Amino acid sequence: MTKILVTGSLGFLGQHLTRELRGCGHEVYGADLTHSANLSYLRADVADHGQLASAFNRFVPELVYHLA
Repeated sequence: MTKILVTGSLGFLGQHLTRELRGCGHEVYGADLTHSANLSYLRADVADHGQLASAFNRFVPELVYHLA
């Protein structure tokens, strides 16, 4: 099992990729501009270094899919 961060996780591609990765047994976290109540998600603008750093510090991913 790999800890994965998906930026743009609430977009069309991000939603499908996140679902597929979780189905394969990975621990998947998301970051996007849209708000979500999901605990494995963080609202973050990847263009803002501080917000992106927060996502990395909170989830400590081993792999990142950048779809934002």
